[in-house]
Amino acid sequence: MSNIDNLTYKELKQINSLFGNQQPEKSNDLNIDDLTGKQVTFFCMNYIYHGEVISSDKGRICLKNAKIVYETGKFENVGFKNAQDLCCNEYFIKKETIESFGILPNKND
Repeated sequence: MSNIDNLTYKELKQINSLFGNQQPEKSNDLNIDDLTGKQVTFFCMNYIYHGEVISSDKGRICLKNAKIVYETGKFENVGFKNAQDLCCNEYFIKKETIESFGILPNKND
């Protein structure tokens, strides 16, 4: 048993007060909700998806005219080398699978 296990509630409160009421800093990162109506490319765990963001909720993002990208080609080239239309009105991506995302100006067809 360590010494921390022997602390009283009062002692724990005193230790906590030493650190103040720290709140995490707010980030100026781009929010996915800010991308509604824009063509966005999502690099996810296994695949790359591209489409127009039409909505998002706590756990997923909905894309219109979604494509799965099998090969990007050079990023400076227009369009993707191999992107297949997913042939559905709405396609959902789980937010937890997204590694990165962005608007790639040369890839918006």
